[in-house]
Amino acid sequence: MAYIAGDEQDNYLNDSGSEDSFDILDGQGGNDEIYTAGDNLIFGGAGNDLIYPSDGFNIVDGGEGNDNIEIYGGSGFLFGGAGDDFILADAPSVTDTSGVSFVLNGGVGDDFMYGGVGNHIYIVDSVGDGVREWDYNNQIPSVSTVRSSVAWTLGPDLENLTLTGHQNTNGTGNTLDNIIIGNRGSNILSGGAGNDTLIAESTSEGILTLAQQARFTGAPDGGILTQLFDESFYLEQNPDVAAAVGQGVFRNGFHHFTQHGLYEGRNPSEFYDEALYLEQNPDVAAAVDQGVFSSGLVHFVNHGLYEGRVASHSFDETIYLGENPDVAVAVAQGVISSGLEHFLAHGQFEGRSDDLLFSERYYLSTNSDVAAAVAAGAFQTGFDHFTQHGHREGRNPSTFYSESYYLESNSDVATAVTQGVFTSGFAHYMQYGKSEGRVGALGGADQLLGGDGDDLLFGGSRGSTMTGGAGRDQFWINESVIPGTPHVITDFQIGTDSIVTSGSSISVAIPQGADILFQTSSAQTVAIVKNVDFGQFSSNPNNWLVSA
Repeated sequence: MAYIAGDEQDNYLNDSGSEDSFDILDGQGGNDEIYTAGDNLIFGGAGNDLIYPSDGFNIVDGGEGNDNIEIYGGSGFLFGGAGDDFILADAPSVTDTSGVSFVLNGGVGDDFMYGGVGNHIYIVDSVGDGVREWDYNNQIPSVSTVRSSVAWTLGPDLENLTLTGHQNTNGTGNTLDNIIIGNRGSNILSGGAGNDTLIAESTSEGILTLAQQARFTGAPDGGILTQLFDESFYLEQNPDVAAAVGQGVFRNGFHHFTQHGLYEGRNPSEFYDEALYLEQNPDVAAAVDQGVFSSGLVHFVNHGLYEGRVASHSFDETIYLGENPDVAVAVAQGVISSGLEHFLAHGQFEGRSDDLLFSERYYLSTNSDVAAAVAAGAFQTGFDHFTQHGHREGRNPSTFYSESYYLESNSDVATAVTQGVFTSGFAHYMQYGKSEGRVGALGGADQLLGGDGDDLLFGGSRGSTMTGGAGRDQFWINESVIPGTPHVITDFQIGTDSIVTSGSSISVAIPQGADILFQTSSAQTVAIVKNVDFGQFSSNPNNWLVSA
């Protein structure tokens, strides 16, 4: 590996003389020009830099300044850094579009990101950012995604949009067949023309590992197993274990997991999927069949994690590295083996995921006094403040939990907090409530607007208002909607649209005035279909009612 560095002046760097397969080029200060070929890690440093990699796998960090990054061929992660940057990525020689070609992340500032051939991911954090995509000779079909923490409308030739973060924001499609996914806030998702898929954020509770609980109570993290394990997930996925815990056979789900579940290949959390791991790693599957390992999970915690093997659909290595430039650089330098290893050891405590029960970004953005105290060095992180003071003061750790909602919804917990049995509602929720299935917060209420075309509309964990628009639309409703927040379907057309029910307990459709209510076997209303004739609807329900 060659290390080629400039200085604080305006430098011209290239790796044409290097015979190594991987080089590091560092412009440092000044307005630099950097040219590379092959696999490289490139730092622009301070200044307005011109960076031109070609082919190979490249990780580029423009650093401070208004940088120009252009790459033709290969794949990699392109980070603009601070400043108003221009990033262009094209993979003209790509023949397989099943994977991601480039991740373009402008960073702080108003950036313009331009993608050519290939499947690209664009990270947007400012309404001043720009994203365009083109395939100049229509060589190969590709599908690209914008991940935006601000309100965003897809430009021409861009297919998919995912809203990130916790803010209330909106996402709008274009004339293509779009997939638009909401975030934890209240969203308006509009498909526009085309056959669109609109998905309200569907997670009703944040991920809470035993290692996070340990840090909350001041105990040691306990290593990789506690970093992976989510008690409520494990009990929900394994009712036999939940029953055994209830009977006192095991102290808790983690007790069963360490004694049996680990060796049986039971999934400890959303971060590991045994079936997927064995499917993606046939060498491991063969070793399990031969008795070398009792399960894929045993291999993963001892080897696979540190080898960077894919273990779960819930953790996307490419997106994690694309949204965390420092981690991508650390992996390239061999400091850590993979994004997942970093996340389990560090990222889950630093709030680097929107799916965690505690979000560092949310906590600091909603508590300016805490953010100031962290900046002043009074606390190392927002999490430190929350564990020492914040939860006792009724501050919320994320949109997955609201102290006021939890205490209002659970009078027994409120009484216990008043009597000093628990220091806060959150302390109860973390220790008992989450695994008992108690709801921590309502979450955002979304509006899904299909527009023209044949659209799919998926309601989230809190009931969504769904309007299909023109075309043959399909409305998906689920039994896990939070009680008291049913889905509302505004424009169902008998003979044209259809309703898909997800969950075996949705069994009753009853009229109420001009509407139809869908209820579970326990009489919980999960959906309201507005202004539909019940007699006509019930005359031939198999034509427009489908079970998932």
